[in-house]
Amino acid sequence: MESGFPSGNTSKHSNGEDWPVWKALAEPDPGLTVAPERLFADLLVIGESLAGLSAALHAARLGLDVVLLETAAPGAPALAIPDAFVHSPHWPERGHGELNLVQPDAPGELFAFLAREDIEAAPRRGGVIHAVSGQEQLAVTGEQVRRWRAAGANIRLLNDADIVFLTGAWGWTGGWLEEDGGTLDPVSLQAGLRHLCHQAGVRFHLLPVLSALESREGGLQASHAAGRIDAAFMLLADSRLSPALVPELAKSLVPARLDELASLPLSRELQGEILPFGHAAVDEIGAFHFLKGPGGHLMASALYRGRRARQQKTSLEQRLYAASPLLKTGDILYRRVSRLLATADGVPRLYQPRERFFALAGWEEAGAALSFKLGRRLAEAFAGTGNLDLPVDLLRPVSLWRRWRLPWFG
Repeated sequence: MESGFPSGNTSKHSNGEDWPVWKALAEPDPGLTVAPERLFADLLVIGESLAGLSAALHAARLGLDVVLLETAAPGAPALAIPDAFVHSPHWPERGHGELNLVQPDAPGELFAFLAREDIEAAPRRGGVIHAVSGQEQLAVTGEQVRRWRAAGANIRLLNDADIVFLTGAWGWTGGWLEEDGGTLDPVSLQAGLRHLCHQAGVRFHLLPVLSALESREGGLQASHAAGRIDAAFMLLADSRLSPALVPELAKSLVPARLDELASLPLSRELQGEILPFGHAAVDEIGAFHFLKGPGGHLMASALYRGRRARQQKTSLEQRLYAASPLLKTGDILYRRVSRLLATADGVPRLYQPRERFFALAGWEEAGAALSFKLGRRLAEAFAGTGNLDLPVDLLRPVSLWRRWRLPWFG
């Protein structure tokens, strides 16, 4: 199978050649079949996010019979820049104090898994810079970093001069450096997880239009036009699929827009000025990510949620040029805009709309390490070999949800 973007996700050089930003699957799995009229499983995973694939793989290896329903074009999340980040964000102070996401072992766990399973996902353990703006936020960050270090996180505080030196970008007052973090190729990781799932006996089927979800004794039943699916546990791993299946979940989220781009290869001068030591960087407040990808391309993304998804006037290019003034306008090779549903405050959440049914939201921003670890912990909980030990959020419809709706969500 040749590498390159799947249909609809290619970008063109000026000479017209396809340019693969990430090494991706060229075609959907040829063995993908429509779900049969009756389907039974211990665990049904709906959606092929990294957390969903991880849950399916680990559950199958623990002896569960697993079915994964996926879209028609697996392995093609375009640039998927947030998922390329391997880090352990620390969110306890962001309106969700009981959320224990200080997981300093998550990046190391994922990197060790890649090496053990021989997945060629171009891992790079260069560290991740978390940048903040404003003296007040910097003071809060300093206190947070001291607590996180006491919890075992391998991080250190950065001032404004450190940020400029390590990123080549201006405008941030400081932040911290997560030494154990890094980046990887998310499409190759996804492909590797799919391959391991097949080996472990996970059954893949094309996602039908699920019209109803009902509780049954000892499990759940999902109906679709051609039949129904019975499972002891179900996991909705992609919040974009929630409006039809779990409307109350969709109303607890806000529409979001993920803008992504990649530049032409940076000049030798810019290679030495922008992220010169191989770090990746994320703006903790603005959900602005940037890193150097394959071939010296600068890759960036920004997530806008709620009203900002509709009203945002500052383009991702403008934000990138403002951060790195040496970058010249017009050097953008690839652009993509994706629509998704996100939590209002940017904190990833786990919901349980009904008994034995779990749903994920906001994990697109969490990065590959936490998504992978969440999948493993969910699988252990489903198999009865471990405790999830994460809070399950209540479904709370977002105020003015209808006014925040965007055209692409109906």
